[in-house]
Amino acid sequence: MIDEDERQFKKGLAYAMSLLSRRDYSKVKLSQKLLNKGLERSLVDKIIAHMNDAGIYQEDNYTMAKIRLLVKRNLSVTLIKKTLAAEGITVTIEKINTVFSDCNISSKDQILSIISKSIRTNGIDSATIPSAMRNKIIVALVTKGHSFSSFRSFLQEIPFCSDEIWSDNGDYNFDDSHSADV
Repeated sequence: MIDEDERQFKKGLAYAMSLLSRRDYSKVKLSQKLLNKGLERSLVDKIIAHMNDAGIYQEDNYTMAKIRLLVKRNLSVTLIKKTLAAEGITVTIEKINTVFSDCNISSKDQILSIISKSIRTNGIDSATIPSAMRNKIIVALVTKGHSFSSFRSFLQEIPFCSDEIWSDNGDYNFDDSHSADV
């Protein structure tokens, strides 16, 4: 006869396997799902340890897949690291850079992709980009975690209708005092 602890273990293991059959989870998220099912912390730890030992669950596979996904979504290295940290996953910058290399994507590629998508999304002819688009492009880039210093030179190459808000030293003037509406 199976005792109650063994029955709970098998039930929890079956639930964890069911979850993982649908999608990957970080250890923290998988633990939370099992705890929400009503299992005790010690049993959850035992189930995850059993799955690790059996080779059923490997958080590194989840981590690498998540990094690839975030790289392809054009997130910067820094934002990828912060996003994973929010999930309880510690990852090195070197590991993230390895995925960038494996995917054959650079920060420059990401920045150019975001700029191109911002322009396409707004249905604008690339030969006559209004200056107002500059702010939308900047917001799109910053939202993806890219620093102004990393994309400033790319913005300067875009043929905006008016370049009155660029200072002589190439810095972006964030105040609206130089508006073209005179």
